[in-house]
Amino acid sequence: LAMTGVIGLLAALLLFLSIFFWALRWLGLIRSRRDVILFFALLIGGGVLLCVLFLMRGVSVGFLGVNWPTGLILGLIAYVTLAVFIQPQSSTGETHRPRQLLLIAALSAIISHYVEIHLGIAIASTRIYFWIFASLMLAIGMRWLLPEPFAPGDSSTGNPASDGWQNGNSNDRKPSSRAQPRRRRRQAGSTAMNWNLGLPATILPDILVMLTLVFLFTFNLLGRSNPFSILFAGLGTSSQAAPAGGLSDILWIVVFTWIIAIGLGASAAAFHRQSFQQGRRPDASAHTARQRNREQIRNNNVGSGRLLARTAALYGLLLFVAWLIYGLAHASRLLPSARTGSVAEQLDHIASHYSLFAWIIVLWCLLAGVFLAWRELADARRAWLGRGLTTVGVGTLLSALIFFVIGGVNIAQVRADVFYKQGQSFDSAGAWVESSDLYRRALAVRPREDYYMLFLGRSLLERAAHAPREGSGDLPAEPSLQDILNLDAEGISRLVQADILSAASTVLQEAQEVNPLNTDHTANLARLHRRWSTLSQDSQDRIQRLELSLRYYDAALSLSPNVAHLWNERGQILASMARHDEAEASFRHSLTLDDRFENTYALLAELYAHQNASENLSRILDQGLEKLPNSLALLTQKASAQSNAGDLEGAYETILYSFENHPTDLNAARNLIVLSRSLNRPDEASRWADKAVSLIESGYGHRDMVIAAYRLVAEVLQDGGRLTESADILHRLIDLAPDDYRFPFQLATLHSELGDNRQARQFAQNALSLAPDNEKARIQSFVDSLK
Repeated sequence: LAMTGVIGLLAALLLFLSIFFWALRWLGLIRSRRDVILFFALLIGGGVLLCVLFLMRGVSVGFLGVNWPTGLILGLIAYVTLAVFIQPQSSTGETHRPRQLLLIAALSAIISHYVEIHLGIAIASTRIYFWIFASLMLAIGMRWLLPEPFAPGDSSTGNPASDGWQNGNSNDRKPSSRAQPRRRRRQAGSTAMNWNLGLPATILPDILVMLTLVFLFTFNLLGRSNPFSILFAGLGTSSQAAPAGGLSDILWIVVFTWIIAIGLGASAAAFHRQSFQQGRRPDASAHTARQRNREQIRNNNVGSGRLLARTAALYGLLLFVAWLIYGLAHASRLLPSARTGSVAEQLDHIASHYSLFAWIIVLWCLLAGVFLAWRELADARRAWLGRGLTTVGVGTLLSALIFFVIGGVNIAQVRADVFYKQGQSFDSAGAWVESSDLYRRALAVRPREDYYMLFLGRSLLERAAHAPREGSGDLPAEPSLQDILNLDAEGISRLVQADILSAASTVLQEAQEVNPLNTDHTANLARLHRRWSTLSQDSQDRIQRLELSLRYYDAALSLSPNVAHLWNERGQILASMARHDEAEASFRHSLTLDDRFENTYALLAELYAHQNASENLSRILDQGLEKLPNSLALLTQKASAQSNAGDLEGAYETILYSFENHPTDLNAARNLIVLSRSLNRPDEASRWADKAVSLIESGYGHRDMVIAAYRLVAEVLQDGGRLTESADILHRLIDLAPDDYRFPFQLATLHSELGDNRQARQFAQNALSLAPDNEKARIQSFVDSLK
């Protein structure tokens, strides 16, 4: 509804209802007019009923996008359950079972996609899968595609290709006597090249499963130096809760998969052997057939057990050998000696693990295709195979194209993702140079991937806040994307602030050109110039950057006009340009889109506070707290407004209510300390100081907030005569901010009060070495006063 409007919503509803209806009709679960009425009543009724129930419980109308599809799926489940009882006479013939199973599988995948797009995030690949499954369902349902039956029918196999040979030659000519020996040789060669070891074709996918288990569960976290120990130690890795000495989860998975594969393979071999023997049996009278069946059963009982055991043993051995060979190859790539060089080279090596696995899958596909289709490929009567040179040429070109696509799309994408994921790790640590370099490497592998451009631009933007303003860089005044891709981590670290901002602008503009309909790219350009304006020291350049940022926000809102946070960001730009009326209008429009968005009320309150519009400030805070009564930001702003108005008692009660609903908020505890001191309540200030220390020791609060809280706590403890505890807090502050002169100087005064002049002089000298020039005289005077 948000992306396509009412018409798009109705079209999507009609599409999925049609798919569900025809799928159940082809499955035989919708047969009569009664079934049609019940189907639509349950599905549409389920969606409407769930929406009404949630609306009656006070849930926002915005949740209709979740309630409707949930009710529809529940109605579909209810209909399928009822259909089993209202149509007990329906049955499926044996020859139609493959068709029915394929329809069920396709329908299940489409239902999963329907749930995904409403309760999760649909991505391009899953949308492609949806249309593929829908096409498959249509082709099977309309019988344009007919899957083969599970068991072969009774047909003669003595001359399986004779009909096709005669259809390819007019006048029903018999094959010549010279052609018959050649044909027998071809058939003999075809049989010989079928590699018939008594194993079914299920050996091929089972080998692939075993190889996949190696790729997923073989790793070398402990740095072992032997491939065998790496491979078999991976089988012993389990969850931390696993009992010592017991079989690990991974070992259970591998062994259980291997045993199940052997059982299924042996069963398939026995089934195909029985079907083949039935197919070879010539026509005979009923009496003769019964005698032959009894004789055949006796013979089979003698050798079937031995044959089944041999098949199972050979099947299991082949699976184990395939697992072992690839396992050792993969484990050898995980040796510590294989990971050498720079971080980028090591990441390249990590990405190559998937590359090797992907090429093994490609090779498996080729070999499996040849193995399964050898009889057809060896039949020289096919016209397109008769032209040997053409076949070889076309096959070579197609193979080259396939390898190019796989290498340039599948493998390159995974390799780029390895760099991207590592870049996010450096993002979390605030290492913007390293993260920019890794995003650059990801983009170099996939230079048209706008997603990597987005993260590279954001990382460069963060780096700009910490880059030097002056220096020498390696970029031209207007860099191209290739200029940026040619940089390395050292080159990025040398860039000055203006060069980094230019590079970020180039990357984000390229992303917008690659995907102009992506609102994020246009909005990021707006944020870039907004940040650029805050870093600029030229007032005229600052105004130009703000104007440019505003234009980009307008362009982004033309693409996505119903995104509330973009209207808020646009209002912030207008407020920074002192266009307060336009800023207020932008914020108010955001409220019409989402009246439960906390940020909008906070920005309006900030705007009214800046304008000293106390009535509007009080009104918007009350309006926001009516919608969001436990909002931490709005409660804090309300307390600030009450404090500025002189209502300290009211501000205290507001912050106390906020802390009761958010008991781990360090800022609320700090505000309670401030208000308790302002209200001349030293006991309460001391109690809240202890609470703040407890929160900090429990890991709550970021560094700046912890420093501010500790500083206030130290003052409260000192005022309350708890000098030793105050000294302990000051020591913590010195550890947190070793370059701040205020804390050692405060600790020096504290030791002076305790009568420890030696410690006081030591900390005062430390503060003197850190203090700015305008503070040195005061600190020196204190040092001189110490005896």
